[in-house]
Amino acid sequence: MMRRGYTLVEVMMASALLALVISGSMAVRLRLERYERRMALKMEALRVTSHALHEACAEGPEAATWHGRQWHINAADGRTRFHVQCEVKPTGDGDRRRVLVQTRWTEPGTRVKRSVSFVGWVAAASHKHPGERSDEDS
Repeated sequence: MMRRGYTLVEVMMASALLALVISGSMAVRLRLERYERRMALKMEALRVTSHALHEACAEGPEAATWHGRQWHINAADGRTRFHVQCEVKPTGDGDRRRVLVQTRWTEPGTRVKRSVSFVGWVAAASHKHPGERSDEDS
């Protein structure tokens, strides 16, 4: 007896297998998109934090004026708001001060809170390097 085509059971099994593969690949794709959005926010927060730390440390001895500063920045996605906070405290190690900049945000669509922090140090007073001449020495 010659048989042509597939049985109904074979077609149903092939369809189920195809649906399983397609749904699995869609789940992976959605997870990767979510991860990409999360990493884009983290990279932006790192950039904002790094910039704020650089600006505070560039003040040198005046960095103490940054202590307690807080501000908000809207992220590029338009849905996230970064909260940036700066602390400047003496280290107990001579005249050095520790500058801490922390950026916090809540992931859109979730209640997950994230943060990044950078630390830098500045001298509380300006110092001459050995061999360096100041205007007073002239």
